[in-house]
Amino acid sequence: AGYIEELLNVQRNGAYVLAGASMGGMVAYEMAHQLYRHGREVALLALMDASPDWKRMGFPDEDENGEMLCRFAGELAFILGKTAVDIRPSSLEEMADVFSADIDASQIQSLFKTFTTNLRALLAYSPATYPGRVVLFRPQDGLRDCGDLSLGWQQLARGGVDVHVVQGDHFSMLRKPHVDLLAERLSACLDDRKMQSHA
Repeated sequence: AGYIEELLNVQRNGAYVLAGASMGGMVAYEMAHQLYRHGREVALLALMDASPDWKRMGFPDEDENGEMLCRFAGELAFILGKTAVDIRPSSLEEMADVFSADIDASQIQSLFKTFTTNLRALLAYSPATYPGRVVLFRPQDGLRDCGDLSLGWQQLARGGVDVHVVQGDHFSMLRKPHVDLLAERLSACLDDRKMQSHA
């Protein structure tokens, strides 16, 4: 509800364009759902490698065998631009040692707390059906052993799902050089929506 209030403070009326990656995609989806519920138009809802079922993606409810810590290490490596770092830390202290040149231990502890809180919220979230259309961007490297290209959004989006496959993986699709193709495809989707609204 807080995000919706901020959005309406910036743009009171008109068609809204919402996009988000990973957890941000889930936030964008819920915002679009709430906007529709209040009679507002959503021109475009774009999700970048966001799944409506995070348990299906193998995220643990609790930190079994340090899996949550390892996932956080991957996220932190991406944020810090350390894409070549592949660690499976046994503790936050060990992680602080690995990233000591880039971030201090207190920041890592704070980020881990936020990460686990957000992840638990995602695991508890049950998305409602959405009357509009979803545009889903999937990374090429994430398509292995994937039976449903829509990741399950087809069952939730009554307006259908447009799936666009882009280069990279869950993280690198948002970095150069792969992000250029993503931006190009997203721009084309925006142009399509503008043409439809003027038709």
